[in-house]
Amino acid sequence: MFSAFIEKDTLHDAFMTWTTFFQLEYGKLDIINEKRSFVKISWDALKDVANIGWDRIDATTAEEAYPVTDRPRNENDLLSVKYHIDIIDGKNKNRISPPIIYKVNGKCFFMDGMHRLVALSIRKYSDLFFCLIDWDK
Repeated sequence: MFSAFIEKDTLHDAFMTWTTFFQLEYGKLDIINEKRSFVKISWDALKDVANIGWDRIDATTAEEAYPVTDRPRNENDLLSVKYHIDIIDGKNKNRISPPIIYKVNGKCFFMDGMHRLVALSIRKYSDLFFCLIDWDK
């Protein structure tokens, strides 16, 4: 169900999240492939990852995860979660790009993939695969 491929735009978006919200220039986008690996992480291990929106992950529906008063992308938040639920349910043959985590100075930061995580949580999916960008490498 998970793709072993991450589109360049997705990696770029994660990198921009890092530089914008954490205001740190750490590494360069063109060397991400050297720092990248795919890892299986349990829900419990995610507790050690900074900036994960547990209020969204603990929701039981897309609407609960993204209430009307907290939809940064408006209806697209709901559509994206439902799209990923369809993939999990086998209604859509596409694959899910693994969410992205950065590791810097021993700390892990969630960078991309909240809609995917919400969908996986709603469907109680236990095998979580992530793209880990390990800047400590």
